[in-house]
Amino acid sequence: MTFFCNQGWENIRSMKPSHFTVTTDENGRRYMSKRDCLTKNNREDEDDSSNCGLMYEMPMNDKCPVKSYLMYVSKLNSKCTFLWQKPKSKAPQQDGAPGYDSSPVGVNTIANKVKEISKKAGCKQTYTNHHLRAICISSLDGAGFETRDIMRMSGHRSASSLKHYSTTSEKRKRGMSGQLS
Repeated sequence: MTFFCNQGWENIRSMKPSHFTVTTDENGRRYMSKRDCLTKNNREDEDDSSNCGLMYEMPMNDKCPVKSYLMYVSKLNSKCTFLWQKPKSKAPQQDGAPGYDSSPVGVNTIANKVKEISKKAGCKQTYTNHHLRAICISSLDGAGFETRDIMRMSGHRSASSLKHYSTTSEKRKRGMSGQLS
């Protein structure tokens, strides 16, 4: 969800497959976009354009996010409109049968998923869903993207609201030191 600079867990749970579109660009490369939804920072539905990022396919990568998304949604239970559904306790016996129950994943499961993954992965820090948003914003800032573009993607209304996401990396500090030497 980093590609979309998403809010915290409360908005993740309400996602639906219909919130996402897979499109092909002028070069024939597929990408996903997320339709804007009302959130804490996005209260108006001004037009149909997305404020979120795009997630391009990586055709030569087995972990291509677009391919993974399409495979995942093909296994969802059509009786449930939510994107995040409870997995069935037993694998389906017939091909094409949904791999998920007709109910969404619980609020606490969504709220704790990134924490659980970071602990199981042995990360030095316990990450949260909000860290995904912070990583997106700080990565774009560190790469030199304009604040206005980051704001458009994240839904922030003022540049000052992005300040607490920005940190100066050690590499950047060395570069600044070299510049001043």
